[in-house]
Amino acid sequence: MSSICSRSIQSSSSAIVRLETRILQRFQGNSFAFFNKNGFIPRRMIFGLNLSEIFEAILRAVPKKKTTHSKKRMRAAGKGLKDRKDIVRCPACGHAKLTGHVCMNCYKAIRERLRKDKAE
Repeated sequence: MSSICSRSIQSSSSAIVRLETRILQRFQGNSFAFFNKNGFIPRRMIFGLNLSEIFEAILRAVPKKKTTHSKKRMRAAGKGLKDRKDIVRCPACGHAKLTGHVCMNCYKAIRERLRKDKAE
């Protein structure tokens, strides 16, 4: 088990080194490669940091304990279905319909009347 972990850490650290060299090659001629909200950040400030140190914390960012069923359900409690406030009674027939829409019962009756008129 430890050999698998050590191999994965070695492969990830070699990937970080490759990424670091690519970034250095890409911005070789630029003295200002990145910028923040205040303006440009000099390259020496960016590359003074070791990327392997930055990514080390990201690679190990895993939860310490399993999230319990109740915690998951409590987090999802706010996502429940809300009551519809746009359902009203049709003034013509009394069936339920959405506000601003034609009642399906009335629509079917109108469609049948139009078909009969068209057939005549």
